[in-house]
Amino acid sequence: MTTTENQELDYGEILKKKLKTTTIARYKASHFYELRAQYSLYSIGLLSSYLIIINLLPLFIPTFLSEKFIAFFTISVSILMLVFSHFELSKDYKVVASRLHNCAKELRKLVDDLEKVLYLHKPSGEQKIKDLENISNEYNHILSKFQENHNEISFRLASLSLEPDKFKAYQKFFIHLKCFVMTRLLYIVLMILPFIIILLFLCFNIKL
Repeated sequence: MTTTENQELDYGEILKKKLKTTTIARYKASHFYELRAQYSLYSIGLLSSYLIIINLLPLFIPTFLSEKFIAFFTISVSILMLVFSHFELSKDYKVVASRLHNCAKELRKLVDDLEKVLYLHKPSGEQKIKDLENISNEYNHILSKFQENHNEISFRLASLSLEPDKFKAYQKFFIHLKCFVMTRLLYIVLMILPFIIILLFLCFNIKL
């Protein structure tokens, strides 16, 4: 095998790795945004329910808290929830997830085309270089069509999927932990914390 052929093979493999990593990263990012959309919807729904429960509690359970304090608290939380809801809805998580998924599908087709060039048709010389350059240009064109980009954790997960042996056990753990924190932790806290506060309130009032 000549030096030129080696260079073509190296460039082709480098391009293949780049395409596959980006494709997987876009699929991962799409999944993350879908999760955020679901958890966002659940948390907003539960927070609304908690507000209604808090307003109803004084009607059925005697409390040391004044009516003015409860009214102030519920109005304040309602305003905060309204701001949070508006902020979450403005993110358009489902739209972003859909566009990232479409981008990944187009990149997946490009990976197939590249593999045909490398392993099936196997053009040689200038034709192979031309084919690789066309695929590289198409890759850049696809990325330019979609403003949405995957984040660092999606890229790390894609790298982990392609080359798991390059990561140590603690690195894999922290990658998945960071993924959980970025996509679900906030919403889980918002869904569970008010429930715990309501339970503590009930227990305290029962003791009194």
